[in-house]
Amino acid sequence: MNAGEHMLVVLSCSLVLAATYLARSETNVRQVRENSSPVYLGFDANDYPGDAVLPDLRKTFTFSGYWLNAPPGAKTNPWTGKRDALIRNGFGFLVLFNGRLSKELKPPVDPSDFGARDAELAVAAAQRDGFPANGSVVIYLDIEEGGRMLPSQIDYIGSWSAGVNSKGFIAGVYCSGIKVNEGKAQTITTADDIHQRLPILTAYFIYNDACPPSPGCVIWKNPPPPSQSGFSAARVWQFAQSPRRRNLTSRCSATYRPDGNCYSPVGAGANHILLDLNVSVSPDPSTLARRPVHEVAREKINHDADCLAGPEADCENATRASSRSRAAPESIDSVAIRTPWTQSVARPEATSAAAAFARMISRWGPCARYSNERPSTLWMIWALCFASPPTIFSSEARGSPKSSGTTM
Repeated sequence: MNAGEHMLVVLSCSLVLAATYLARSETNVRQVRENSSPVYLGFDANDYPGDAVLPDLRKTFTFSGYWLNAPPGAKTNPWTGKRDALIRNGFGFLVLFNGRLSKELKPPVDPSDFGARDAELAVAAAQRDGFPANGSVVIYLDIEEGGRMLPSQIDYIGSWSAGVNSKGFIAGVYCSGIKVNEGKAQTITTADDIHQRLPILTAYFIYNDACPPSPGCVIWKNPPPPSQSGFSAARVWQFAQSPRRRNLTSRCSATYRPDGNCYSPVGAGANHILLDLNVSVSPDPSTLARRPVHEVAREKINHDADCLAGPEADCENATRASSRSRAAPESIDSVAIRTPWTQSVARPEATSAAAAFARMISRWGPCARYSNERPSTLWMIWALCFASPPTIFSSEARGSPKSSGTTM
């Protein structure tokens, strides 16, 4: 074996070992994220529970649903004007707008026109109740019907979403994550259908009260993440409804009260309120801490320049500041909410990988010449990253003549 062939063998082995190391690292990061990342318990209800019981409810729940129009089956909206009371008691928000049923979108109705008009109503109601139109508040359109959406429903949802997004809010959707059989061994969930046909929507509130994956009316101390709802990009998962749907909850019927409903476990004043139970990746599911992507990119450029030009202390300080800004969940989330879920860093596993990668680049990028903390195996990655492929794999390295005229 000549020197060139030896070099190729060494580099090939190094590449395999490096890929294995990175794959294991990403798996470990994902597992840590899923096991230790905080999730938050909340509720939503058609009826406003009353100001007096909010302190009791807050002992269990971090956020509350908040209707902008009349909830399903209701003629009036009891939540109007209650935002301040919920804020005083420390609740986050899950802002909801009750959308149209398919029977309301039949000809001669124009579904797109209905969607645009309903978007104006949703935005006006949100602003009237004090939600800011600053591009950080998600309004979830309530779609009660499951399965594959009809063309009229897609037109309505798309028009509604475009209208909400154009007025300083972020359009989200509440829809089913339950699989529906379409025949010929094919299934579909409403969430998957909407995602495929309306990529404009990237914030999902998923309902899936089927047991499993739902455990039923259980107040978890450490609930599982919304990604287990049947749609991996879910921001919120509704796992229990009142009253329970008997065809879906027979395996967890004992977790509900004898009347089939789910109630708050605390306080004599709150234990009569019918609740739907939710879990979210955020304590305030309708509020996104937004940070422009260009600011993050500019900080990275400044950070790298400081590391290359400055002393070790300046480099380490820049690294800490840049790592906090680029790996912060809120900055990652602001990017994810505008990104299709297949590429989105909103998913727990992708978020953890993005944060880990940001930390790795900060630690082992330009600042690495000052660091002694690199794992011993990473020298192979550095060799592959900084070597010049045209030189390593040139004809001289392979031992073949320059003018042989042969091609690889």
